[in-house]
Amino acid sequence: MRRSATLTSRRFLVRAAFIGAILAWPAVGSSGFTLSVMTLAGVYAMMSLGLGLLLGQAGQISLGHAAFFGIGAFTAGVLTTEFEAPPVLALLAGALLAGLVAYVVGRPILKLKSYFLALATLGLGEIFVVIAHQNKIFFDGGIGVVGVPYFGVPGFTFDTYLRQYYLVWVLVLALLLLTERALASRVGRTLRALSTSEIAASTLGVHTAGWKLRTFVLSAVYAGLGGGLYAFIFSAVNYSNFTGSLSLLVMIMVMVGGIGSLLGAVGGAILISWLGYAFTDYQQYSGALYAVVLILLLLFLPGGIAAGIEGRYVDALRLRARRLAATRAARLPLPGRWSRPRGTGADHAGLVLTGLDAAGGGIPLAEAIERWRQGSSEDSGSPVSRDPASFLRLEEVSVFFGGVAAV
Repeated sequence: MRRSATLTSRRFLVRAAFIGAILAWPAVGSSGFTLSVMTLAGVYAMMSLGLGLLLGQAGQISLGHAAFFGIGAFTAGVLTTEFEAPPVLALLAGALLAGLVAYVVGRPILKLKSYFLALATLGLGEIFVVIAHQNKIFFDGGIGVVGVPYFGVPGFTFDTYLRQYYLVWVLVLALLLLTERALASRVGRTLRALSTSEIAASTLGVHTAGWKLRTFVLSAVYAGLGGGLYAFIFSAVNYSNFTGSLSLLVMIMVMVGGIGSLLGAVGGAILISWLGYAFTDYQQYSGALYAVVLILLLLFLPGGIAAGIEGRYVDALRLRARRLAATRAARLPLPGRWSRPRGTGADHAGLVLTGLDAAGGGIPLAEAIERWRQGSSEDSGSPVSRDPASFLRLEEVSVFFGGVAAV
């Protein structure tokens, strides 16, 4: 209970610090360039948030979220330029259309498993690119949509870097907090059961197909919302911005941030967005550089950045230290005290105990056992209990086989 409360407190502090840093960022990076990079990161964070929900919580792989991102962007762009629709209505329409498309295509493709599902969603993304490129009704496929107005509400327009920054990030943080709140309820438990084992979840009464489809649609709505914001911020939409490489990039964002952590997905979007600008001079090697970054992070932080920040590895190291301390402090009431010998290299799965005399010096284990058998202590001259329960006492001993706790 104490450890759970500590983890909850740490996660609350991490989220509070993250939100504070995001809101205070313009005071540090007030230039147009830094605000523009962070705004684009926020747009990608909205899409990675949806993919993190689908992949990290429901356990479903998608490589076609760039299609939903593009649907939201093109819908918002066409409605505002061709039909002069209010930006708020166009933004919501793009998100809803992305969700509708996800509902239609999700019913058949979510029956697939593993990499078959990934290939099917990747094909969906490529189909969208072809349709957008060949469309001649509302826009020229080679050009896309240009002249998209800035997002605004009656009496207020988000036409500066600062306003656009806060528009995007307030929406991202709101979605993050609302989604995490929902995952803390029965919804989250259902999705985690679905991710662990669909068969086991179905035996507990979970309608697996329905929950997978709901999560897929919701993640598509997040991506469509991010696409609409992209159109309003950059005032132009081109099909080349929504190819399969964007889906792979967002997948990297989620994996770098930490699969299973929505906050990690947002942090991964920020990191990869900045790396994208850092790799501008090496654009031809960007794919290889992203791969190197991903491999390094997976080697040293296999749970992603969020696992390290939220203290899982810190907790593991602290638990390891407590085990070592408890082992060294183990004592025998009689004939002496017991501790782990220094420099033996024994791990917690095979403890090696050495007897200690009254002065604290080590004595061979066989000699200590023999004293116990004789029923007297050479150190104190007092009789020794022959009750086996008084011979050895171990506290906080555990045995792990990989991630499985045997004891």
